[in-house]
Amino acid sequence: MITLENLIIFGFNSLQGHAKKEDLKKPDTKTYCPISGKQLKLKDLVTVKFTPMPDQDGSSNILIKENRYMCAVTKDTLCNATTCVVLKPTGNVITLSCYERLVKKDMTEPLTGDQ
Repeated sequence: MITLENLIIFGFNSLQGHAKKEDLKKPDTKTYCPISGKQLKLKDLVTVKFTPMPDQDGSSNILIKENRYMCAVTKDTLCNATTCVVLKPTGNVITLSCYERLVKKDMTEPLTGDQ
C-alpha cells in the first residue's frame, strides 16, 4: 500500500523534512532609481512629452500609424531602436545624437532656451 510517508517526490526529496520556519520581512515600500539607487521623490519625476508625427496618410488612429513620434528638435522619426533623451526642464523627447550636438555643449534647451 502506498502512503504519503512512502511516497518520494522526485526533485524535492532533498528538501523533505528540512524546511525551517522563518519570519518573513515586509518588502520595502519605497521606490528607488534604477541607475543611482537613491530613493525617488515625486518632485524628481518629469512629465514626458512625445512630439507626434504629422498626419500624412489620413488615419486618425495612432495605433495604426507606423511612425508615431518624432524628435522635438530635428524632426527625426523615433522608433524602438532610437536612443532617446528626455530634457528635464520641459519633458521634451529628443534623440541622443541631437542631445550630443546641440544640448550637451551649453546645456540649454534648444526649443525654449532654458537651462
